[in-house]
Amino acid sequence: MLFYRDAQVQRLDSKVVSELSQYEDICKHAKEEVKHTTVARSHELARKKHLDRVREKNPRNRQQIVSFLKVLMEPC
Repeated sequence: MLFYRDAQVQRLDSKVVSELSQYEDICKHAKEEVKHTTVARSHELARKKHLDRVREKNPRNRQQIVSFLKVLMEPC
């Protein structure tokens, strides 16, 4: 009976430990993904602000505005 309980405890322990170790990796990857998304968003906002400044300074310079729009549409 004691051997059976020890085997159950070991199986349960191995399941819990493996789940917790996977949880750590999942959290690490999620944190990296959030960081990457935040950086990409801040870059996009900076590009938009720059485009707005160009539009304010010289709204008739279509060539420059179109070139900034192309840059804005490119992925980070």
